[in-house]
Amino acid sequence: MAKRKMPKRQKVQPKLYIESDLAAAARKGCESSARYNIYLTCGSFLLVLHELHGFGYKRLNAIIDKAMSIEFDKLSVTELLDEVYVKTGIDLKELEAHRNDL
Repeated sequence: MAKRKMPKRQKVQPKLYIESDLAAAARKGCESSARYNIYLTCGSFLLVLHELHGFGYKRLNAIIDKAMSIEFDKLSVTELLDEVYVKTGIDLKELEAHRNDL
């Protein structure tokens, strides 16, 4: 049996990161996390509407379209939360504060 020759180890060059590289990586991580949370939240609400009220494909798509138009019309999260409170009486900021206390 012939002896196999071991390959030479290559010298690893350290990668020097500049501040813009780190900022881009942080932004990409935040966007990925936000996208995951949005999918999780939207998916949960769509399933609740389907299971509790029998909403089907057509109604659920209409809800998604309307939610996207509301999202693009609002300038900030604060405006959106204020409008939810005024129109529905549900204070999402209070619910979040209560959830963090548990």
